[in-house]
Amino acid sequence: MAARGAPVGPHEAVADLTTSAQTARGALVPLAETPILIDEPGFPRVEMPADGSPPRVVVATDRGTLALEPFAGIHDARYCVYFPLAEPDAAARRAELAERDAHALTLDGRTVDRVAFGEQQPEVDHRLRADRPRTGADGGVPWRADESGIHVRVIDPHLVAETLRLTWLDVEAPPFRVEVDGVVAHRQAAGGAAGICEFALAPTDAGWGIREIAIMAEGPLGTPRLRDLRVLRGR
Repeated sequence: MAARGAPVGPHEAVADLTTSAQTARGALVPLAETPILIDEPGFPRVEMPADGSPPRVVVATDRGTLALEPFAGIHDARYCVYFPLAEPDAAARRAELAERDAHALTLDGRTVDRVAFGEQQPEVDHRLRADRPRTGADGGVPWRADESGIHVRVIDPHLVAETLRLTWLDVEAPPFRVEVDGVVAHRQAAGGAAGICEFALAPTDAGWGIREIAIMAEGPLGTPRLRDLRVLRGR
């Protein structure tokens, strides 16, 4: 059973044979806006609509009663299958959900996948390859650089990523480029005192949203001392 939500337009609802077209698009509804199920006498209950439509299950929430219908019958609309529970204080539960929404807007909350350069397990997990590598730590912060280029694989299984964010430790970094699936997606000029770049990711139909990322040197000094690469969902 599920609760029917607002209708969606054809550009959001129509799927085809590609993987990405079958993935939901559009802004997520905050958790704090989700009805919270509460324990009320007489609920849940089954009601028979007067118009002869199929029976429905009615539950009690902190925002009034809510009708549920068979999930298989909901088309071209948003829906909710799972609901938070309040035992016993719905206001405290809603405050907790608001905190979770706030975290989802932070950098960590938006991160779909992350490569921590200079750290063994994250590099192994992301199949890191380096041509002529250098590694070290600056103030206890690990880093990796290369005379030529560094290659990693990241995964966006639900195809929700919108941007790629790369950070490095050099105040005056050498020039480099970032390739995504063999295509140049970003070029960074020499300097880059901020030590950070963020740019849009083109959509992909690859299974599990696998992306091959390469950070390639564009001069004799190699790449900067890379610290962190993140694949991010939208804000």
